[in-house]
Amino acid sequence: MYFADGQLVVIHDDTLERTTNGHGRVMEQSFSYLRSLDAGSGEKIPMLAEIFDAVNHHAIINVELKGPHTAAPVAALIAEYVKHHGWRFEDFLVPRSSTRRFARLNGCAPRSASAR
Repeated sequence: MYFADGQLVVIHDDTLERTTNGHGRVMEQSFSYLRSLDAGSGEKIPMLAEIFDAVNHHAIINVELKGPHTAAPVAALIAEYVKHHGWRFEDFLVPRSSTRRFARLNGCAPRSASAR
């Protein structure tokens, strides 16, 4: 999960070469450039909200924060989905490595992966 150009994008690597037809570091690219890339079979790099919508309550979502400055916007998006889309904080799983970043934020308490 990276916060690139003001958008939450879901991509594993911090560089684009292995998983897309792009080049460079995710955090250094514009959102429009990231969305123009092919992430395999014509798929685009998804936004986190698109993942939430696609899962649509059918699974718990594991949210791993990769880039800097991701905790606050992810927490805000989770809170929005809890408040307006019928999700529960328990529907989101945060790996232990990301839990400390969330702990500093008020109003968002996804469960830690160590709780499973």
